[in-house]
This record gives sequence, C-alpha cells and structure tokens, in this order.
Amino acid sequence: MEFLTAVIGYVLFCLALLLLYRFRDSPLLRPISRLCTVCTTLTGRLLPIYLRQLIEHGITWLLFERHCLYQVLYVVLVLVGHAVLITDVIAQLYRFSVVENHLFVGIASLFCNGLCYALVCLTDPGVINSRNLPAYAQIYPYDGVFYKDKQCSRCMHQLPARSKHCARCDQCVFRFDHHCVWTNCCIGGLNHAHFLFFLVSLVVMVVNAAWLSFRVLHSYTVREGLWYAQYVGINDQLHPMDWSTLIQHLFMTFPRVVSMAVILSSVSTVLLVYFVHHVRLVLRNQTAYEYDRSRALTAVHHHMTSSLASGYPRLQNPYKPVPGGSTWFYNRGLWANLYEVFGNETKNSLRDFRRRLPVQMEFKTR
Repeated sequence: MEFLTAVIGYVLFCLALLLLYRFRDSPLLRPISRLCTVCTTLTGRLLPIYLRQLIEHGITWLLFERHCLYQVLYVVLVLVGHAVLITDVIAQLYRFSVVENHLFVGIASLFCNGLCYALVCLTDPGVINSRNLPAYAQIYPYDGVFYKDKQCSRCMHQLPARSKHCARCDQCVFRFDHHCVWTNCCIGGLNHAHFLFFLVSLVVMVVNAAWLSFRVLHSYTVREGLWYAQYVGINDQLHPMDWSTLIQHLFMTFPRVVSMAVILSSVSTVLLVYFVHHVRLVLRNQTAYEYDRSRALTAVHHHMTSSLASGYPRLQNPYKPVPGGSTWFYNRGLWANLYEVFGNETKNSLRDFRRRLPVQMEFKTR
C-alpha cells in the first residue's frame, strides 16, 4: 500500500471516530449503535464466561477506575516525542539554518507543560468534606433543574450547588468539570485554571513540534530541488515529480519525521477543538459536566414535546442581567465568568470562612 494512501486512510479513520463520538446521540447513528449492540451480544455469547469476565474487568479497570497508567503513558509519550524531536527534527533544522534558535519554543513549552501538569495533579480540585461543606454550600444557589438541595448517597452529606460525586475518586468535588484520566484527578473549581493553562501549553508544544517537522521536510525538498526532479516509473520512463512520489520519498528518507508530522497534525486539530470548546464553556461559566447534562436534558425535552424549541424552561437568574439574553442560570457576564475561573474569589471565600472557624475545625486551603 502506498504511504500517501495509508496517511489519508489514517486521517479519515480518526475523523470518522471523532464525528461518531461528537454526534453519538444523533438519530442518524442509531443503526450503527444497534449494530454495535448486536455484535457485542453475539461476541459475548460466543466467548467463554471466564474470558468474557476477564475482558469486562479489563475494560472496567481501563475506562472506569482510577489508576496511574495514563499518567505514566502521558509522560512516556512526551519524553519519547521530544527525544525524536531533538535527534531527528531539530538536528536536521540546524543543517538548513544555523542562525535560528530552533530549541527555545520547544524547551519553554515543555517546561511550562510540565509545571502546569504538576499543578493540576497536585492541587486540590475542591474536595468537599464535612469541615468545608458550609463554605462551599454558600457560594452558589441551587438552580432547581440541574442542582437541587439533596444529599450525596456516598458521602452522606449535603451536595452543594455545582458539585458532583466522582465515581472514580469516590469524593464530592466543588464545581465539578470532569475527571481527567491523563492527570488521574478531577478538574474542579480550584484547579480548573491550572487545567486550562495545561491545555494551552500542550497545544503550543504539539503545534510547535508539528511545525518544526514540516519545516524539515520543506527545507529538504527545497534544498534538494525535488519538485524539479524526475523519477523512473513502472514502464521505465521518466515522469515529473508528483505529491504521491514526493511523500513516499520523504518517508523513506525521514520515516520518523514524516510520521511525527502526520500524527501531530491530527493531534493538534483535536487539541485545538477541545481547547476552544473549554474556552467557550468558561466564557459562559459552564462546566463540561453541565454542558453534557444540558444537551441530554434538551434532547429529552425535544423528544417529549417537539413543539417547544426553547429547550428546558428558563429560570430566574439570581445574578445581574447578562447582556445578550443568555439563559444559562450561572452566567454572570464575560468578565465575571473569567474572574470566577482565573481569580481567587472562591479561595478567598474559603479562607474567610476558615478564619471564622474554631481552631479544632480548621481545614486546608491551597
């Protein structure tokens, strides 16, 4: 199989997986969902019980239990990727351009990414316990739709508004966004800003590596004059250079550089879309968990009564009116939303509450 065909197939396969995941609730994909269910049922009946249980336990451990496997995998991928970047990409770039500093952006982004990664992993996301519960309970009001005054069945205490019990961590988290397997911790109200900075550094690191890889290939093509070269075809005749032959020649010359350029281009696209999605949520003061729940609730509402196109009922906003008529309950306006994530409003509230507590009831604030 030609390398260009394999690359196109790889990119289309990744794009198809992303589209299937993005529109997994669409009615158009119900036949695919039913087919997957039938295949899973048939496979389960054909496999022995012990093998089926082993596969189920493995899937449960990989996808639904907390462990450090993905943390180790992330560190290994970053280290191996930078080893290839330095030895195969940057070393070649200095052959084409000695004056430029090709290392600075990559090393700086790697340092910032490692620092932000450590902050996300080590910072308290906002774990709720009996001592700090009164402080978290007074920060947000209940909206009556997504959050109601109820008790957590696992922790056996009141569940403050915008908090959720994480099944992996087995603890309630304030302003729960999601559980990140790559950091092996929850993303909550106290480490959400660190997570966004981690995403920024990761996007810069991956995009820079992809850009340097393409620069190597472009510089080599220009220096060797490959576009003006000719190649001998199957019929022993000379043919002008084309894209397919050029890419195969580059792959034979720089296999790791071409592979890195293709893979990092796909990863960069996914990371950029993911980062833009989180930025949009921050500007609305909405978490990823709330976004998923709102989509599910809207889908159920449209299914039950298609005549209503407004989604779920509008609620009275306890905050100041939002320009533009936003209907999200916790939307306080652009700058207030940004300050809520990147400022110290929540931490200051916790510290103020801690000062009012007796010494024996103090709790940690980071």
